[in-house]
Amino acid sequence: MYAKDITRENILEEFQKLQRQNAILTEENEQLLFEKTKCIRVEKKFTEGEKKYRIHFESSKDAMMILTASTCMFTAGNRSAVEMFNVKDEKELISKKPWELSPKYQPDGQLSSEKARKMIEKAMKTGSHFFEWTHKRMNDKEFPATVLFTKLTSKHKPFLEVTVKDITKRKKAEEELKKQLEGMVKERTIKLKQEMIEQIKPEERLKSSTVFLHDNETRYRTIFETANVAIWEEDFTELKAAIDAVKAQGVADFRSYLEKHPEFVEQAVKLIKILNVNNETLKMYRAHSKEELLASLDRIFVSESLHTFKEELIAIAEGKRTFEAEEITQNLQGERVDVLLKLSIPASKESFGHILISMMDITERKKAQEELINHQKHIKLINRILRHDIANNFAVIQSALNIYKQNHENQMLEEADKQIQKGSLLIRRMKQLEEFLNSDKTLKVRDSNSIINRIALSYPALKINIIGKAKVLANDAIDSVFDNLFNNALIHAEADVIDISINKYKNSCTIRVADNGKGIPDKIKDKVFYESFKYGEKGHTGLGLYIAKKTIESFNGSIRVENNEPKGTVFIITLQLVQ
Repeated sequence: MYAKDITRENILEEFQKLQRQNAILTEENEQLLFEKTKCIRVEKKFTEGEKKYRIHFESSKDAMMILTASTCMFTAGNRSAVEMFNVKDEKELISKKPWELSPKYQPDGQLSSEKARKMIEKAMKTGSHFFEWTHKRMNDKEFPATVLFTKLTSKHKPFLEVTVKDITKRKKAEEELKKQLEGMVKERTIKLKQEMIEQIKPEERLKSSTVFLHDNETRYRTIFETANVAIWEEDFTELKAAIDAVKAQGVADFRSYLEKHPEFVEQAVKLIKILNVNNETLKMYRAHSKEELLASLDRIFVSESLHTFKEELIAIAEGKRTFEAEEITQNLQGERVDVLLKLSIPASKESFGHILISMMDITERKKAQEELINHQKHIKLINRILRHDIANNFAVIQSALNIYKQNHENQMLEEADKQIQKGSLLIRRMKQLEEFLNSDKTLKVRDSNSIINRIALSYPALKINIIGKAKVLANDAIDSVFDNLFNNALIHAEADVIDISINKYKNSCTIRVADNGKGIPDKIKDKVFYESFKYGEKGHTGLGLYIAKKTIESFNGSIRVENNEPKGTVFIITLQLVQ
């Protein structure tokens, strides 16, 4: 009876132990489920960058395709591309190589297959390449287009994003202007010949010719002055003679000659006589009169313009009939003006005394292209950082949880939580970068003190002092600038005090943000604003100060870093002042 009672007590004790262990395991299981849910949320954010790029790709009104450079094959195309090339669907589109959507030869006589490979190679080397191209739809109808190749990388494999725009309407407008000018010249020539063969008295013939020439001259000048493109009337007679003199010496390769004699290009500029410019030219370069413009050519044509002029000389020397190129110039206020330059090169030497050169302002188009490339660059940056940093966070979390399962070390749970916090900060930085890219770039009047005080509420551990006040030109993205500076001071510099002084000047103000933290080593001061630059054990995405710099620059301002005395860091922000 006694032995039986002992056995019952032992069983009861063991049962209670199992109950306690079961409760512990249940609690651990709930904690692991919570951590797994956090990881799933982070992973969901990780894919948003890719989804947004896909939405941009699919919804673009421009024809967009993805091209693998090594095989010269398309791997994807959007709906606009399918419609542009008149194919049944995306599958038919990606079965074609670029030159199979083009005529056999391009307008310059090169095989489309050979020239396309050259364009692809150039884009892969330089990162992007913009050019004009003649494409062909599946119904064999040809059309002119501009093509932008942009080099991107996915899973460490490079590819090209291809953006195609149909410029048929623009080409038609240019051809119409050219036909009008040529038609006038032809009409004037025919009528002059008719006048010469008519049997009229010399004095009547002279009078009739004078009236006819005056009428045609009036019509020509009217078109010249009212054309909606800039037109330069120039005399190339001496330039043509200089080129012919060089060729007479036996020079066959004029390009190689100019490489060895760069001084010829500078001398050739002085041989051109500018006879006239139209009103549109004055508007483009913000000149009050033709005299002011012609007296300021050294301010309009900058050093980069010589490269285009060199190509123009080569085209004349090689006997080409047309020349077209993009050129960088600047107006009389020193602002950059990108132009598309075109001229017809006459066949006879006698006609070089009267050459018309048209210049179309493409500054906005170039800015749009640069903005698109920068936007694509930032999307690539977001995807790269998300793939790399969050993947690393996942690996550390997984490792910590595995160790915890084995040893039940609470330190491993703290490490997992730390990595989740880093992932959350990364997503926060990605959101700030996305808001900056998509923000309304319109500047408005903002009160600097209100902004700083509002952001300071999120940092109760920091004592923030403000001296001075000012209203500045900015937009809502400025909030992220102060958020980044305060966060860096607290987390990285381990500061507890920030002193802010606001000083006004004539048209600007400076906001001096000084903390009492550890400071920034001199060796990295010139790198802290680089994208993805990290330093120290607490470095996260490396995007905070990069976003701050880009944001301030979008307000036409600047930001720089200096040492604080006796310790700490000072960030000095300069913005446009509103009186």
